[in-house]
Amino acid sequence: QGMLPVHDINVPTPDAGPRTDMGPPRPDMGAGPTGELCSPCGGDGDCAPLGDGARCTALGGDGAFCASACNGAADCPAGYQCVDGLGLCLPVDLRCVACLQTPCAAGSVCDTQSGDCVEPQGVCGACTGADGCRQGLTCAPLGGRQYCFEPCQNGACGDESLACEDGLCKPVGGRCDACGGQCRGDSPYCIEAEARCGQCGPGSPCPEGLSCDLANYACVERDGCLGDIDCSAPTPVCFNGSCVACLQDADCPARNACNANQQCEPDPCRGVECQRGSQCDPQLGRCNPGCNADADCVDNTGQMRPMTCNAETGQCFFNSGVCDVGQGDGVCAPGSTCTPSFLDPNLGVCDCALSDPMNPMSAPRIACQPGQGCLQFLPDLPGCCGSCGLGI
Repeated sequence: QGMLPVHDINVPTPDAGPRTDMGPPRPDMGAGPTGELCSPCGGDGDCAPLGDGARCTALGGDGAFCASACNGAADCPAGYQCVDGLGLCLPVDLRCVACLQTPCAAGSVCDTQSGDCVEPQGVCGACTGADGCRQGLTCAPLGGRQYCFEPCQNGACGDESLACEDGLCKPVGGRCDACGGQCRGDSPYCIEAEARCGQCGPGSPCPEGLSCDLANYACVERDGCLGDIDCSAPTPVCFNGSCVACLQDADCPARNACNANQQCEPDPCRGVECQRGSQCDPQLGRCNPGCNADADCVDNTGQMRPMTCNAETGQCFFNSGVCDVGQGDGVCAPGSTCTPSFLDPNLGVCDCALSDPMNPMSAPRIACQPGQGCLQFLPDLPGCCGSCGLGI
């Protein structure tokens, strides 16, 4: 008997290099009952107890897990989201962590990032449903995620750092963190471990002429920069006490390279991958021969996967966000990398990154092909393009 189909959503995992994976631990593949949400599976048949439309779905390199069909958020339990266009209940962080596979005991809720069962959250604590908050608090969206908030009293909040919005007291700064979203002005950085605000920190550099003392998260007078934390765009890298644009090509935007003066300069073909039988023209930064219309793009594997032409770059790409590893028929946008799939080493998904992963509407730092959005759920892990390869 042949293998039942497994559908690949292929969330990218970090490169195998010195970078530390700060994401949640991989789930125990043997945990949890079979035929339930997030239980390990080998094909759609294993997920039949979940009803019509249930599918066995590969999530990145973690394995394949059961997902049920849905029409809206009300069809999915806490910890899951109904993903638009896919019609499936998937984990909010696209990871089947341990507490989703084996439900928490009464009185505890699942932390979808750590995989641990924790107590219901207080104000500005992350949640995935009403039962994730302490009594009297409401789970509501802010900046693309959901947190616990207190209701307004007569249309007002008792703290000036909070504003009444949709009947709930939410941080004026528009962010929830360990500091309750109160860090702004002269102390814009939240020191998560200490739940207090500091003058500076990663992503919150000091004013020009000052450096960040990470021992105290304070701005001090020093000659030059001590680290990247003291620098910001367009010179975000610290080199020999000075802020520069780059030290390597990877520090520059797509189609730019780092020169000997630590400056990003145009390099039309850097980061541009072309489909099979085509090469990037170094003068134009366009694939040659390249496509000019969708009809020029053909899936030579016979799978008839829908394709589109990026007329600016002459690249052909798959609408679902998948890509052929190596020089295949469908490639990623300039600067995006084709990350190999869990199921098929010859098939991958195009990665991407948002300038602010906590805000799904923020501008892309690493863009997808035209018409594709970037799904990024954790700041320490890359996102994936389009529908992340599901339904290829």
